[in-house]
Amino acid sequence: MIRRLRLLVFTLAILAIFKSAWFAWGWRFWPRVEEFASPPPSTDTPRFIALFHPEPQGTPPAPKAVSQALARDLRRITDKTALSPRHDPRDYVSLSIYWWPNPLTRLPYLPRDGRRNPEADDYDAPALQAMVNTVHLLASANNEQANARAVKWLRAWFITPETRMHPHLTFAQMMPGLAAGGRQGIIEGLPLATRLLDAVAWLDARDALTDSDRRELRRWLQDYLLWLTQSRPGHVESTRANNHGAWHDVQVAAIATALGMEGLARTTLERSRSRLATHFLPDGRQPEELRRTKSFDYSAYNLQAWMHLEKLALKHGLTCWNDGPAQALRYLEQHATDWPHPDITPDRAATLKALHRLHDSLRAPSQP
Repeated sequence: MIRRLRLLVFTLAILAIFKSAWFAWGWRFWPRVEEFASPPPSTDTPRFIALFHPEPQGTPPAPKAVSQALARDLRRITDKTALSPRHDPRDYVSLSIYWWPNPLTRLPYLPRDGRRNPEADDYDAPALQAMVNTVHLLASANNEQANARAVKWLRAWFITPETRMHPHLTFAQMMPGLAAGGRQGIIEGLPLATRLLDAVAWLDARDALTDSDRRELRRWLQDYLLWLTQSRPGHVESTRANNHGAWHDVQVAAIATALGMEGLARTTLERSRSRLATHFLPDGRQPEELRRTKSFDYSAYNLQAWMHLEKLALKHGLTCWNDGPAQALRYLEQHATDWPHPDITPDRAATLKALHRLHDSLRAPSQP
């Protein structure tokens, strides 16, 4: 009996060590990110098209905000100290925001769902978001100086060989001592699809991009799209039954649409539509999102993904919207003040307001 118990303990220990090693270093066994690369197009490339907003929305940005954006130092992905396991500063690296140092041993980090670790600000996620926000604001300003500055940011992040970001998120949302990245970090590429592509299209329509700029930007997006669809992390993320799966589809469908890859865009949107019943119960609850400590926010977040999918679907003569998402929106409206699930969301009213703005834009014309 004692011998069997010892054998069981030994076996479990070996499995635990193997699992930790796989999560920490498994990226070494994935296909090399350089395999997801393509040669530059040899012919003229078509212009970018806006996906969600044909023109900048609302009132133009305030002059002060534009001045600040123009004066902002150009921060590149290489301007950092936290490097990937490959020690390449062009690799995107981020910390999983809900993971914290072990209070006893520091490593491995431990999860605290809904509680953001401020250490994440030392990695690339804030820099990527700042780049997207800056380019979007400058493109919204629509003047020659702002356009030129926006293009400089784009060249630094996606074109200049010494500073361009590698088109993959292999090392996104690292969990120190446990995982060097993985599929869960793919969601951090969202700003590229939901905001940057439109800003690039606005700039392209004004002839702010050169032919070389357009060609290299499309090449970067093509390589990133190939990684999203062909890499092991990308494949796993595409199968998720929660907001991660929906937002993965948003990225793929958006970039494919922007690149004129109609077949891939339609296939992705049809796959999304096939799993509506998995995301939404008949009464409007979203079971995977209700597991979270911020269950209201994550329910709204997943619904936002489906609204983006519907916006893209309309461009292809499809729909990703049925009674499931519609009932989910009603469920959030009905229970915003008396949410019957565990939740630490601070301001449900603001979340619901933002959701309604996005919903109201669904059937708006998608072309000028």
